[in-house]
Amino acid sequence: MSVEEKIKAGVNLYAVIKNIEQLVVLDPEIKELVKNWKISIEFRVKNGPVASIRFKDGKCEVIKGKFRKVDVVLFFFSEAHLNKMFDGNANPLPLKGFTRLGFLDKEFSKVTDKLEYYLKPTPELLKDENYMRINTIFTLVTAINALPVIMEFDPKAKLTGSHLTDGSLFINVENGPSAFVKTGPNFLEVEEGDSEKATCEMTLRNINIANQFFSGEVDIFSALAKQDIKINGQTYLLDNIGLILDRIPIYVS
Repeated sequence: MSVEEKIKAGVNLYAVIKNIEQLVVLDPEIKELVKNWKISIEFRVKNGPVASIRFKDGKCEVIKGKFRKVDVVLFFFSEAHLNKMFDGNANPLPLKGFTRLGFLDKEFSKVTDKLEYYLKPTPELLKDENYMRINTIFTLVTAINALPVIMEFDPKAKLTGSHLTDGSLFINVENGPSAFVKTGPNFLEVEEGDSEKATCEMTLRNINIANQFFSGEVDIFSALAKQDIKINGQTYLLDNIGLILDRIPIYVS
């Protein structure tokens, strides 16, 4: 199995589907759809990554690994098999929950279709303020949660990771999403939300600037000069994490 397939599978399971937690909150149609769902779904790759999704009380939780009890188990023979499913070119092997296959095909697919809708913007879609906000949130969630996977397996990112020092990075979009990254030599731990203290902080002035920045459309030096982006603290930490972030487009479809 190629390193690229391994990383792409990890990104799909640990970063891309993580956005479903926010999707059920931010999209009114999906919020209404899942409000009475009570089901857990496990994605299991042979000798590879495992992730699980649980819907309950109108909320969604996505974790690495397994829940103690699960209703549906979807098995994949390899990372490539999983990636083909995410690309719409393959189906999993159901190991448990055969009676729920109709639900997966008709109901759960509406969730994944809407997730794809927000993760694959067009210039026209981004003109809608609400769409742009959700796309920005999802882009940040995907990027942050992809960091540990890419650092573990990507040769260039692994080298950068070996030079990380003990510290933390707080990324904050004013009136928007935020994320916190703890670092150390060959170590990255991420979480969404606020932080009271970080050794490096990057603040983006608004959701528009954030969307352009995460899409690679912002010149960082110009943005700093205009104070569209502010950086405080240990800037070298951001430089190193930025080198790992630059590897993400290789593995995100």
